[in-house]
Amino acid sequence: GLDVHGQISHPDPYAAVLQTLADERVNEIIVSTFPGARSGWMRRDLVARLEADTKLPVEHVEVDVPATVNA
Repeated sequence: GLDVHGQISHPDPYAAVLQTLADERVNEIIVSTFPGARSGWMRRDLVARLEADTKLPVEHVEVDVPATVNA
């Protein structure tokens, strides 16, 4: 029952969010990253910057992709 869509945007996630906010009505931001130190976005404090600069709720989802096993 949700009305959602996606779009291709700026390669920098911070700039992409700001660009989307200029173009769309947004209620919440969802950021999906690798865990902790594996995520360049998290090392640059993306979630906190988005929360501070957009004043919107930001949901952070960590996705850990297991290493592939060579047979």
